[in-house]
Amino acid sequence: MMNSLKQFPLFGLGTYKLLGDECTKAVEFALENEITLIDTASFYGNEEEIGNALKNSTVDRDNYNVVTKIWTDEMREGNVEKALMRSLKKLQTEFLDAYLIHWPVVNKWEKSFEQMLRFQEEGVIRKVGVCNFNIEHLEKVKQEFDVYPFLNQVEMHMQFQQDEMQVYCKEHGILAQAWRPLMNGTIGEVEVLKEIGRKYEKSPYQVILRFFTQKGVGVIPKSSKQERILENSSIFDFNLTDDEVIAVSALNKDLRTGPDPLTFDF
Repeated sequence: MMNSLKQFPLFGLGTYKLLGDECTKAVEFALENEITLIDTASFYGNEEEIGNALKNSTVDRDNYNVVTKIWTDEMREGNVEKALMRSLKKLQTEFLDAYLIHWPVVNKWEKSFEQMLRFQEEGVIRKVGVCNFNIEHLEKVKQEFDVYPFLNQVEMHMQFQQDEMQVYCKEHGILAQAWRPLMNGTIGEVEVLKEIGRKYEKSPYQVILRFFTQKGVGVIPKSSKQERILENSSIFDFNLTDDEVIAVSALNKDLRTGPDPLTFDF
């Protein structure tokens, strides 16, 4: 069984560390400007702010996607229903377009995934996905449940491109989605990206976002600034050449900057 990746956007607004009115306004602006994916998590502590934005928005609920995640402590409690219902209440929505396991907590994520599949059957969750799963974790999902997760959100950026993960996900109908694709905004002075950007009248940030989306990888850059939200989303009106893709690929250093899924301890 494979999941269809059709109609799920490759670009979305990430909201990690966006809080309060700043978060609500950013989400409202994104929806008003046809950004159709809003990504959050229980751990982010901003589901209520996002819920206020969804409530205030004039965009029909069926025209955008809301994604949130179950946190590690909630998985250790073993009660997905409690966590899910709390998130739905805060987000002020009757369903989630995708509900994700945030980290592969040893001996705990399997029960959570099983419960999430039941809620998918009931229609409360439309798609079940994961975050920070290595290939061995994805293989175990298939072995135990005879299905692959719809989405795997992982650290992926210029210096940590995860080519093997990209290939695996594509082969098995999983949407690979990059968190921290802009390396916290540190890539603005990378000469290769600047040079390519000048050709297309794009920023280095737009170039790297297009690099991933052109390969079928989703991206969810975070920003509260309206001009940056628009800039980040304006990446589908140009295509990199094969040589340019090779040049950006050469920037990879297999350098993970976040926690390793095999050794995280939170």
